[in-house]
Amino acid sequence: MGCGCGKKANQPNQPPMPAPVPPAPAVGHRPLFPPPPPPPPFFPRPSFHPVVGAPPMRAEGRPSCMECVEKHIGAAMVLATELQQGYPYRVRIIGHLHEAEEESLQWPELSACIREERVKFQQSGGKILPNFDRIIAIMGRYAAGTA
Repeated sequence: MGCGCGKKANQPNQPPMPAPVPPAPAVGHRPLFPPPPPPPPFFPRPSFHPVVGAPPMRAEGRPSCMECVEKHIGAAMVLATELQQGYPYRVRIIGHLHEAEEESLQWPELSACIREERVKFQQSGGKILPNFDRIIAIMGRYAAGTA
C-alpha cells in the first residue's frame, strides 16, 4: 500500500542513505585556544599548629617573632573594631590571627590560645569576637620573660 502517489512505500531495491561525513580539517589547522596546562604537583602542607616536641620554627624555617605576633594581633583588633561598625573584614581578621598563630610557635601556650580564638571566631561566622585581652595577657608574660 502506498500514499496514493503511485510509488511504493518501502522500495527494497534502493540503498539506505549513507551517514554524513564530517569535513577534514584544513592543512595547518590549529585550535583557537591552547590546551590547559597540567595541574601542579600536589605537595602536602606542613601542619602549622604547635606539636609537642616540635622545634619552635615556622614552616619556612624562621624562628618565631614576638614583634610580628604583636603586629598581626594589633591588625586583627583594628579590623574587629571595624567589623562591629559593619565593614566586611571577617576573612582578614581570620588571616591575621592565622599569621599570628604561625609566628608564635615558639610559645606553645600563646600559639594555642590564638588558634582557639581564631577557630571560635571562624566557626561562629564572625559573631563571637576573639578574646584579645586573653591573647595580650599571654603575650605580655612572654614579652616580660615571666612565662
